[in-house]
Amino acid sequence: MALMDDDVAQAAGLLLEALAHAETFHDLPVQSASLAGLGWTELLSGRLADAEGRFLDSIGIAADIADPAGVGDCLRGLAGVDAERGRPAEAARLLATADALVDPAKAPLDPPDVRLRSRVVTSIERQLGTYDPQRRPDRAISIDEAVALAKASRGQSPAGASSP
Repeated sequence: MALMDDDVAQAAGLLLEALAHAETFHDLPVQSASLAGLGWTELLSGRLADAEGRFLDSIGIAADIADPAGVGDCLRGLAGVDAERGRPAEAARLLATADALVDPAKAPLDPPDVRLRSRVVTSIERQLGTYDPQRRPDRAISIDEAVALAKASRGQSPAGASSP
């Protein structure tokens, strides 16, 4: 809720607390969600390298537990990082991949996620003039393919993606 209200500092504090508890109890879904949430707080604060690191940590866990929604959230976050770095074409590709992995029409995003996605789209449109949400891949995409794309866009080896 704090992130939805643009209270980034409060959101970060709550997310750090949730992450600490999740690590203590080995709760991978909460770890992944907390890391992604922290990625968004870093992105909204302009700390792009920190945001990127949080999203990459989160996407690894989300892939390991076969959580397409978690992977999609990280792809949207990494798209935001790319858009802020002046890489709108790469941002658009990652956003389209997130939408292909978890179709917002079939699995609607929560209101805070809609708002964050809209920020990314606005940044892409500001730089490219338009964003075509139909730009998705022609076929369904697997979690492994989505993670490989995210890592490749950062010059990393896709090794380690392990979803079915």
